[in-house]
This record gives sequence, structure tokens and C-alpha cells, in this order.
Amino acid sequence: MGTDVRGIARAGRKTKTALIAPSKNTWQRYEVKYLIDDVLALRLRRYCQRRMEFDPYSANRPNFEYPIHSYYFDTPGEDILRSVLEQHIDRLKLRVRTYRTMTAKADGLPAYFEIKRKIMGIVHKKRVQVPREDTDRLLWKDGWAWSDSSGSASVQASDLEAFLRLRCQMEAKPVIGVFYTREAYESPNDGVRISFDRNLHYGLFEKRDSKVREMWWPVPIRGVIFEIKFKNTYPSWIREVVGNCDLMREGVCKFLMCTQASRGIDPNRQATRMS
Repeated sequence: MGTDVRGIARAGRKTKTALIAPSKNTWQRYEVKYLIDDVLALRLRRYCQRRMEFDPYSANRPNFEYPIHSYYFDTPGEDILRSVLEQHIDRLKLRVRTYRTMTAKADGLPAYFEIKRKIMGIVHKKRVQVPREDTDRLLWKDGWAWSDSSGSASVQASDLEAFLRLRCQMEAKPVIGVFYTREAYESPNDGVRISFDRNLHYGLFEKRDSKVREMWWPVPIRGVIFEIKFKNTYPSWIREVVGNCDLMREGVCKFLMCTQASRGIDPNRQATRMS
């Protein structure tokens, strides 16, 4: 029998390390995603450059894109993957993210341990920054007890323990790597964030002793992943852009698409892209 992902998530709210608690590392918002062709992406990109500001991480990068490298977790029964396929109204993802290319070493780079939960269409995200000297052992660690060996004040122990405890309860382990490049824009007036995600790759890995070997392959999606994120109401100017471009909302889950590609399943099939 699989793990009740929703039950564990609800139980997490009753502990002192609540999954969604007010902090500077926690936020909630709406996310709307589309898979668009390159021509439309260029049109929307020009609009964003006129109407919005570059995300600080995009501003000084080549082609205004920065790399995102993540390990996604799942249970032995693939309960997280199944919750996406079955479109559960309360579902979550566990991942560890760094901002580096596929082939770059993570030496010195911090990692972000994240719990991303979607409840009735609202995305709740909690993340904690972990120093590199602690990341590798925590990434592959089975238990949840943690002590700050580095003495770094940047790590919020309760937030990290929430991730580790949840992973331990679910018996979740890293199962696939997800990599892409992101071009992002911000609207300072209303908090809207728009991004164009390209170069999607899936990664498989093997761990031997203290070393991890990663192998990466491209995901054959047709187009660019276009994401709109906002906090409260859907801004009227965004509604106008979507209407003028005749965009049809799709559920685009990179974790699912990468898993499908790794198994030889076409990730472009409409029926497999769930919101």
C-alpha cells in the first residue's frame, strides 16, 4: 500500500515545525503554466521586456537565462508521482535545488531544501538554504535529526527539520534530476512574476561511497514552458495578454515530464500533463 501523502502533509501542520508557517522562507501564490511555441515565446518575451523588469538573477546572465538544477524525491510506491497523475487537490513535492549547470560542480554553492505543496490551486512553498558542507550528507541522509555542524546562522533548523522529518515519514529518496534554464521577469507594482523555461533535461544518478555520478538527457518537449505567478487576484493586464495570445492553460509538471522521458514516454501527450 502506498503512502498517504495528503495525510502526512496535514499531520505536519500539527508539529512545531509546521510545513507552512509564516517566515521569510515561506510564501504562497497562484501559478499558471502554458506550453507555447518558440514564435509566441519571442512575442511574449518582447512584451515582458517592455512592461516588466528583469529578475535580478536574469539581468546579468547570457541571454538573460540562469540555470536551475534540482533533485526530486519520491516514495518507494511513487506516491508523489501518482498524486500528480491523479490530480489530487492536496499534493506536495520535495526537492533540493541549486543554481548551477548540469556539468558544473556544486563546490561552495548552497542548496535549497524545498517543500512545495499545492492545495486547491494555491501553491505553498517553504525553502531553507543549506551550506554546501552540509548539503551532501543531508541529501542522502535517511533520518531527520539534524545538528548544525557548520555553525551557519543562515540555516533555520526548524525549517530544515520539517523537510527531513517529512522525507523520513514518507520514506522518500532522490529519484530523478531536473534541469532547465529560466528567463524571468518581475512586475514591482503587483508582484507578478513571469518566466520562460527552456532546455529541459532529466538526470539519472548513482551514488558510490561519497561520490555521485550524474547522467543527463534532453526532454523532447515541443516549445517553451511559460509560467505566470501571482499572489492574490489575477491581474487584468495579464488576463488581456493571455486572451490576446489565445493561450490555453495546461498543467505542465517538469517532474512528471522528466520522469516520463526517462521511461521512454512522450511528455508532449496532452493526457499526461496534469495541473
